[in-house]
Amino acid sequence: MIEVTDKIHRILAPRLVVTIGTKDKDGRQNIIPINNITSISTEPSMVIIAVYKPWITAENLKTAKAFTVSVPHREQLELIWKLGQKYSGYNSGKDKIDEFADNLDLDFSEHGPVIKDALGWVEYEIIDLPKDVGGNHLMVIGQHSKAKVNEKYYNQDINPLGNPKPFMQWERNNFAEASDIFSIDYFRDPGF
Repeated sequence: MIEVTDKIHRILAPRLVVTIGTKDKDGRQNIIPINNITSISTEPSMVIIAVYKPWITAENLKTAKAFTVSVPHREQLELIWKLGQKYSGYNSGKDKIDEFADNLDLDFSEHGPVIKDALGWVEYEIIDLPKDVGGNHLMVIGQHSKAKVNEKYYNQDINPLGNPKPFMQWERNNFAEASDIFSIDYFRDPGF
């Protein structure tokens, strides 16, 4: 075994990549990719996200009432990588919302943009910002206020059609996509 004392978060990789859409207190919109998101309740639907404290998005979340989440698919990786300017190094000198306007839906939510043609979209009302937990990320708990899935990738029961190919980040510019969907038999009826 290799002793690990740094970059311990990489042991938990790969992690699903999503985008977080926000607005600042003056109404300026922002969208960034993150991979720190976890469902913490299904009834009601809630998530916890963690955003690096120095980023604009973390500042926006401190005053926002809600945020948006988009779940992109493999074919959107180049766009997502460009939106992750802090990591990718991509910088055109243009405002992201203007530069990528053709790829963004600014009408899904009044609380932030989403990625067009993503696998799905959720708007979360901010219900808590856990305090005094330390660390270099702002944690935010959100409760679902509305959600939609793309009918090209999901049926009415929110089951995937084919393999929608969400992708995950291992570290830096190393990604993986979901493999083929497979199932195993239940041993008893799970009741859900």
